[in-house]
Amino acid sequence: TQIRKIDVISPPDEVARIFRLSPSEKVVEMVRVIMKENFPVACDIRYCPYIKGTPVIESEINFAVFPEMAAKKISPFAFHTHLELSVGTASARLSQYLKCNEGEPLLIARRILVDSNHQNIGYSIKYMVRSYGNLLAESGLQLKP
Repeated sequence: TQIRKIDVISPPDEVARIFRLSPSEKVVEMVRVIMKENFPVACDIRYCPYIKGTPVIESEINFAVFPEMAAKKISPFAFHTHLELSVGTASARLSQYLKCNEGEPLLIARRILVDSNHQNIGYSIKYMVRSYGNLLAESGLQLKP
């Protein structure tokens, strides 16, 4: 895995909606490229709310594997994951990270990490080229609202 970008940004509409953010709030965006035999096979873009004064960027680097990031801070039984699989095509930005043609088909996995208070605490979108292989998913205990 190669970290390509970590930045505090104004969230895209989809991300602002997931975290219920106002237009003035920010998120941390981390872009990682997953390599297989020295060739990019997936691009993982992760978001978490930015809280001024909290070392979130350092936490993202130290706990770069998404659910494990939260597991270091809270019990793995205190959160669950919503997972959505879809298909799409590579944008100009993604084609640069994945070294593929713009418009190439991609498998897309969107994950929302939700805490025991039903707050969305993390969001990731993984874009995978078709040669990446199988996708397996597991989640922790889901508490009813």
